[in-house]
Amino acid sequence: MARDLSQSPSQANDIPVAPTDQSIALLNGIRVEADGFSMMTPWHEGARSAASPSTSVQSFKEGAYLPILKRNESPGIANIDRGEPDLVRLFGADTLKSESALMTAAMYTTPEQVKWWKLPRQNTKVMHLILLKMDYCHQMGRIYAVNFGVMHGFQEGEPNVAPYRVLLNLFDPDDHRYEIWISGQPGKPLPLTQAQLNAMIASIHPDQKN
Repeated sequence: MARDLSQSPSQANDIPVAPTDQSIALLNGIRVEADGFSMMTPWHEGARSAASPSTSVQSFKEGAYLPILKRNESPGIANIDRGEPDLVRLFGADTLKSESALMTAAMYTTPEQVKWWKLPRQNTKVMHLILLKMDYCHQMGRIYAVNFGVMHGFQEGEPNVAPYRVLLNLFDPDDHRYEIWISGQPGKPLPLTQAQLNAMIASIHPDQKN
């Protein structure tokens, strides 16, 4: 199995790091209202908005495209796994204490952590977490750990690095997960800087009713 994991996508080997630019820009664009939260943007001209049962989509004349997956109120993976004694023994109670903790454990796991000298149970845990990591990731670039305002989680991809797409997997203090995609015109950098992206994350206001 360790040999199989060595053939995993490159992101399986990535360890999240902090963004090089952690400054927070001043945003004076449109505030978008989405499922369960609102967020400031650096863009001033909204072209259109649309919604489906699973996704809210905002697009802007500056060339940005902002699909936001609607929050799924069904029990998350960690919540389900806490009800399985075998999985609690495998992952540990701390890993399954929240959806955020489980994603964090997965994101910091790499194939290199599988060792011939480890107990089979330890290697099984690593392999399960890597599979989960690959489910979270979408081959969009480096993985960054972000923590701005009340939100924390992970950023995949960079605004000015091909393929010029960003995925945010964020959690609020109540462990609600927010999945936000940012894309633009094919083959062109996003109309967005890292400092503006940091500010967008910091500006998120979860709906207090949820």
